[in-house]
Amino acid sequence: MGKILAIDFGLKRIGLAISDENQKFAFGRPTLNVRHWRDSIIEIKKINAEEGVGEIVVGWPKALAGSVSGPEGDLKKFIDELSRQTSLPVNLLDERLTSQMADRLMRDMPGVSSKPKGKRDQLAATIILQNYLDQKALKS
Repeated sequence: MGKILAIDFGLKRIGLAISDENQKFAFGRPTLNVRHWRDSIIEIKKINAEEGVGEIVVGWPKALAGSVSGPEGDLKKFIDELSRQTSLPVNLLDERLTSQMADRLMRDMPGVSSKPKGKRDQLAATIILQNYLDQKALKS
């Protein structure tokens, strides 16, 4: 079956999360600081090899009205290159409001007085992945 890696794409940071082998639960991974998105693909390939990833899901940013927003051009290039270099299925999932959900979760965490850089991106990737896993489970 293999694990699933989720990606919350950003021009400064890329949030990551990975599923368990049974594809039931999402777990955050350390966020990648990005110099250029091409460099992050090298790191993602290492994670894929170490973790036995068989599938990737990328958060697709859509505005509330449904139109594509954010760094669309870079994201499309990133997805194309990621798919080419990993030869893994790359699926897209609407990530609408995941960053706001991550902010709310961090605000509600006891003992978290400041927001560590990258934690929001990691939580957003975890939310994306758990949503994907839940949708996949409902279809089976």
